[in-house]
Amino acid sequence: FIVIFFTFLLNFVFSILHPEEYVHPLAGTFTEGDVFSTGNTLPLIGRPWGFNHWAPQTTEQNRYSGSWWFKGSEHTLTWLRCTHQPSPWIGDWGYFLFSPIISGAGQEVTRNPEHYWEPRGAIIKPYLFDATVAPYNIRIELTPTDHAAVLRVTFPIKEVVSAGESALKQEKRICFIEAAWDNHGVIADTGGQYIKGRATQVHEDRMITSGFSMFILVESKEATDVDSHNDMTCLRFRNDAGSVIVRMATSFISHDQAKLNMRREVKNDKSFDQVSKESKTVWRNILKRVDVVDPGEHSEFASRNLAVFYTGLYRALMFPRRIDEFDANQQVVHYSPYDPHSQPGGPVKKGVLVTDNGFWDTFRTVYPLLSLAYPDHLAVIIQGWLNAYSEGGWLPSWASPGYRNCMVGTFADVVIADAIVKGVTGFDLMMAKDALLKDAFEEPPKFSDGAVGKVGLREYIDNGFLAYDQRGGEVVSRTVDYGFADFATAQALQALIARDEDNKVFDSQAKEDLQRKAKTLLERSQRAYSSLFNKQSGLLTPRSRSDSRLPAGFSAIEWGNGYTEGSPWHHSFPPYGIYTGNERELGKLVDLHGGKSKLLSKLKELLQTPSNFKFGSYGQQIHEMVEMRAVAMGQYGHNNQPCHHLLYLFALLGDSKSTQCLVRGVMSRAYGEDFYAGDEDNGEQGAWFVLSALGLFSVTPGTKSYVLGSPIFKHVRISRDEQQNQYQTFYDTDLSAEDPKGSIPVPLKLASKSLS
Repeated sequence: FIVIFFTFLLNFVFSILHPEEYVHPLAGTFTEGDVFSTGNTLPLIGRPWGFNHWAPQTTEQNRYSGSWWFKGSEHTLTWLRCTHQPSPWIGDWGYFLFSPIISGAGQEVTRNPEHYWEPRGAIIKPYLFDATVAPYNIRIELTPTDHAAVLRVTFPIKEVVSAGESALKQEKRICFIEAAWDNHGVIADTGGQYIKGRATQVHEDRMITSGFSMFILVESKEATDVDSHNDMTCLRFRNDAGSVIVRMATSFISHDQAKLNMRREVKNDKSFDQVSKESKTVWRNILKRVDVVDPGEHSEFASRNLAVFYTGLYRALMFPRRIDEFDANQQVVHYSPYDPHSQPGGPVKKGVLVTDNGFWDTFRTVYPLLSLAYPDHLAVIIQGWLNAYSEGGWLPSWASPGYRNCMVGTFADVVIADAIVKGVTGFDLMMAKDALLKDAFEEPPKFSDGAVGKVGLREYIDNGFLAYDQRGGEVVSRTVDYGFADFATAQALQALIARDEDNKVFDSQAKEDLQRKAKTLLERSQRAYSSLFNKQSGLLTPRSRSDSRLPAGFSAIEWGNGYTEGSPWHHSFPPYGIYTGNERELGKLVDLHGGKSKLLSKLKELLQTPSNFKFGSYGQQIHEMVEMRAVAMGQYGHNNQPCHHLLYLFALLGDSKSTQCLVRGVMSRAYGEDFYAGDEDNGEQGAWFVLSALGLFSVTPGTKSYVLGSPIFKHVRISRDEQQNQYQTFYDTDLSAEDPKGSIPVPLKLASKSLS
């Protein structure tokens, strides 16, 4: 049965009081990322969408140590790290490292200190890092704010005695590396020592501003001196020091702004425990926006689901990263890595700005989740992307910190279009329209090399697809992805027209022009998959400009060639070709298959085909191949986003039971408290679990609809704004949480108020 609860009843309903304690940041870190990924994550400490993240490091540090610098299975802790790494495949930028170091008088201060620990024995939460490390039993604690952090180190007070030697006179330091530490001195108002530095690491693609700097300010009242050892700069403390506090703040604008950020967020009269409590409260409030009021009967399985659920939600709220700051007048300002004329220390720009996001990964799950539960924050994020467009001329496809050439497609336009269609407000709609139209109709500059726009747009428009004899690799993926952007943009244009009933924004001529463009884009989107549909194989396959026959030697389990990180099975069922937002009419791809029943049979064939693969144009085994095989669901690859909508297609085609059973199976075996089925890219895997656990999935971004699945909790409350009174969804089912494949709940119905 279904019960719709009203707000005034909820005061009497128990809910999870501390969802932040269910978060396991170590999940996904027990991995050999380039061989077999179980997440490729970092145990990130930070605020939601925070300016900085902080994490422990288990490898030695040098300029060539790469992106896999933490593993949950390693028992040597070398440094803590201020990081901006969104993915190991992208790498870090604007980082610095620090660590407490004890040495004997006159002894060399080791560059890569070795502390010994068990990561699972430490407290690692979004708001706190707390570990006691050997051999000296040093306790290291860190708690973050948006632009700053407080470090508390508790040194042993008794002197260290080495075997067979007399007591050594301890020298106690906290040392910093991987930045230019070019200034230090005495703190004027409190005493103690400060250090100033600049972190300048950035991947300088063709469209990234050169000369980047992150300005760093470090202060400690307890420090007595600053000294240097090789490339390390160290705060020195008294030999009998016990607990010491270090405050760190950063800025992309200037050292003065970093100082302002420090005074505002971690001022001296605010204790470590106060900052930690504040950070914990921030996380509790944001996670309780998706409030598991009743997880069902208490069991080990229910506890596991809560951990995976709130860990996934935490991951989905870490990226993209807001890189704006508040100036002395409390105005939101930023340095822009998108503007080719922007220079560190130069004039700042007004408004919010965001970065560190791969839209290819996140458009399918993270942003629909934000639309559902956090539309107020999503509006700010979208305005940040629009400001990037305004300053750099294009929406990014991958951003870190500026434009990056990575993956195919232009899914920022899908994200923005989806928000428009779903009725999210609070961003510049006219700027959004302009950005969407530019991506849809303007060819990108050749020097961008894929970092912006649609590579081969003219060929795509002329042919209706990208041909392998004209464009080469990944032509099917690019074609289908361009079609998705066309479809979503068309829906957004129509939504903008429909909103303007009284012609206050668009006159009749402008509306006619937008209608023509929307019609053109819809036709392009249908032509994209129709041109590549091969009746013989029932799949979308590469073709030449003049010949639609199967390429010689075609294999449905061969990776690469026309497909990005996958095979024909993974890229042949674009949802916009099946569900277009019209409840009374399915998409043309259903007709190409010969109707719903035949398309359902093809999807079942995908699940029944053995999980074998051929290397194809990759020429070797890549980690995504073996991760797909390990899911053990035929050719379904939950390890990567192109498959993440596939199981919900059954419900769209009338087979809800298959969707519910299959989704339950994936939630059961493709997720755990310490692993994911593949790369957890910017929250994409975690958001899939959260949406599926809620029983809601936006199969076709660019439409208003969420497909109903199989909720795993008995009662969840979603509060769509900070006041928790704008819109709430309540439901109950007679579901048994004991059996992941068990009883199928009756279809979930939302409260009657529209999401828009």
